[in-house]
Amino acid sequence: MIHDRILLLMAQQSDLRGDTDFQARLQDVADDFVVHAYQSRSPVLKPNVTDQDALAYYQKHTAEFMDVPKIRISRIVVRTARDAEKIRVLITLGRSFDKAAEMIFPHLVSFLSEDIIPQSELTADLKKSMANLKPGHISDVIPTKAGYEVAKYLGAIPPTVKPFNTVLDVARVRCALSQMDQTLDKLESKYKHPDS
Repeated sequence: MIHDRILLLMAQQSDLRGDTDFQARLQDVADDFVVHAYQSRSPVLKPNVTDQDALAYYQKHTAEFMDVPKIRISRIVVRTARDAEKIRVLITLGRSFDKAAEMIFPHLVSFLSEDIIPQSELTADLKKSMANLKPGHISDVIPTKAGYEVAKYLGAIPPTVKPFNTVLDVARVRCALSQMDQTLDKLESKYKHPDS
């Protein structure tokens, strides 16, 4: 604290107050402080968003609350491409996906009877392999970080609107921001055209 006072005294004795760049920067800081103080105290810039306001915003802007499209697959991951090909053959010969996983168990890295994956998170190889499959069809052998995978395509989950109760807080914030933008637009118009 004493050091700050000494530095302030030294700065006051220097020629900083005559420096136009310093004065401009000081004015910017002062202006920012005034704007911040006004924003924190102004009821105009503090919207009071009710659940009804948030619901109205949600209903008007459903595209902002969409869930991403996903796919459903069963997956078997094994260590080698040869084991993955064995699984494909077993399934082609009529074994169920689950039974094929049991038969190859010693070489199994992982097995998921159902996995739901956002399409945006599919690896390039998995996306390519799933591109033309119909529900119930088996993929080619797909290389992964953990080994080799065979997947059974179970179907697509189209994008849906997230339920309101799961996005209420987000809807409140977006509604408040929208209200603030509208208020600021009105104020800007008023100050640009004071006669209107």
